[in-house]
Amino acid sequence: MKHLSTNIDDDLAERFSELARAHGGKSALLRHLVSLAVDGPSPQQTPTLPEPAGRAVHLSVRLSANEVAEVRKAAAARGMKPSQWLRSVVRVRLGAGTQYNASEVHALRALTNQVRRIGVNLNQLVRAANEARLENAPFTVDNRVLETTREKAERTLTTLHVLARGNVRVWEGHADGE
Repeated sequence: MKHLSTNIDDDLAERFSELARAHGGKSALLRHLVSLAVDGPSPQQTPTLPEPAGRAVHLSVRLSANEVAEVRKAAAARGMKPSQWLRSVVRVRLGAGTQYNASEVHALRALTNQVRRIGVNLNQLVRAANEARLENAPFTVDNRVLETTREKAERTLTTLHVLARGNVRVWEGHADGE
C-alpha cells in the first residue's frame, strides 16, 4: 500500500480533523476523497435512506456521561429533544440530507410565503403590461416598485441561503452553523 502525504495550514488541518471524526478518522476520509477524485462517486459509496416501513423500533445505545451531556447540549442548541437530534444525525448519515428543526421549518414556510407574494406581484405587473400592449396603450412602471420588489427578492434569497448553509454546516459538525 502506498503512502500519500501533503502539508496544509494549521487551521485547515484542524477543520479537516473535526470533519474526519464523523467519517472514521483522517485516513479513512482521505482514502474516500482520493477515491472520489479518481473514480468519481459510485452508487455503492452513496448511502441511501431506506423507505420507512412498519412500526418504529426502539434502539438502545450506551454512551458515557460526557457523551450524553454533549448530545443534550447539541440537541438543545438545535431546539430539539436528544432523541430527535440523534435520529436526525442517523438520517443525515444514511443519506436523507439535512434535517430541519421546528424553527427552521417555520422560517422556510415564511420564506415560501414571501416568494409567493413576490411572484404574485410580478405576475400582476406582467399581466398589466400585456394588457397595455394588446390595447396599444402606454405602460410605465414606477421604478421604486421594481426596486422594492428586487430588494425583497434579494433579501428572501439571501435569508434562504443563510438558513440552508447554516443547516448544512450544523450537520457537518460545525457548532451553530459557523
